Amino acid sequence: RRHGKHLFVRADGDLWLRLHFGMTGSLRYFKHEEQAPRHTRVLFVFANAHSLAFEDQRKFGEIGLIEDVNNFLKKRALGPDALDVSLGQFREIFAKHRGAVKTILLNQKLIAGIGNIYADEILFRARIHPATQVSALKEKTVAKLFRAARDILKKAIDAKADMDRMPKSWLLPRRGKGRKCPRCGRELKSATIGGRTAWFCAQCQKRAR
Repeated sequence: RRHGKHLFVRADGDLWLRLHFGMTGSLRYFKHEEQAPRHTRVLFVFANAHSLAFEDQRKFGEIGLIEDVNNFLKKRALGPDALDVSLGQFREIFAKHRGAVKTILLNQKLIAGIGNIYADEILFRARIHPATQVSALKEKTVAKLFRAARDILKKAIDAKADMDRMPKSWLLPRRGKGRKCPRCGRELKSATIGGRTAWFCAQCQKRAR
């Protein structure tokens, strides 16, 4: 079971294994004769001697046991999963809150599951400047943002979050200083919004006022 950035796996009895991969976390299943990944933090060894490694280079991930998934989600006050939220719910969230559009997308208590780099990609697809105030967004623009979010997240899941499998038209593989916009060829810009770095194209993503 998945909700937002959390993965829940049924364990023995009434327990669930909870995993949060942070920025660099991943799972790797390997045979007993193979060496565990360098940044393995937790290692599960199965009866056939094969293993499952939870690796996380930057140590931002989390792993542990919980008794009740719904109770955990309630305690964390997480919003609906980004792929479960309806257009009506999405519109309501944007109508009730104020701030930069990127900050709203990243707020896990409003919508769970959108990370920093995917927020940039969603906004690039929708041609919205990340610092645009949500109060300046028209209803049709919010609907466009909703469709972009669903499509980007589904495609990222299909690509297993592998950057090499992302479409060449995406911003993701090009984020960084001196890199060019895949749409117009202009140099990408960056800004700190809500404490997070945002990459965008100032030409393609005009700021609504």
